[in-house]
Amino acid sequence: MEKCDKEYFYFFVVYEIAGKIETEKEVGKLVAPVQVVDEVLNSWSLRNHDTMGEAEARDISWHYLLKKLDVSKEQFEAVDAVDLTK
Repeated sequence: MEKCDKEYFYFFVVYEIAGKIETEKEVGKLVAPVQVVDEVLNSWSLRNHDTMGEAEARDISWHYLLKKLDVSKEQFEAVDAVDLTK
C-alpha cells in the first residue's frame, strides 16, 4: 500500500463592510501551508468554540499577517487568491 502524505492549509478571506447599507466586499484571499503560518505566528491560545470544541486560536490583523508572510497589500487585493503553497 502506498503512503499517502496529507498536507494541511490555512485559507484566509478578508472582507470589509462598506457603505451606508453595510455591504460586505471581499478584499482578498490567501492560502498558505500550516507550517508557513505557524512559523511566523507564535502565540496561539486554547479557546472553546461553540461548534468546534476546544482548539488553538489567534486573533491577528490581516495587515500584520500579510507583512509577516511578505505579501504586499496591493498583491493581496489585485489577484483572485495569493497562493503560498507553490
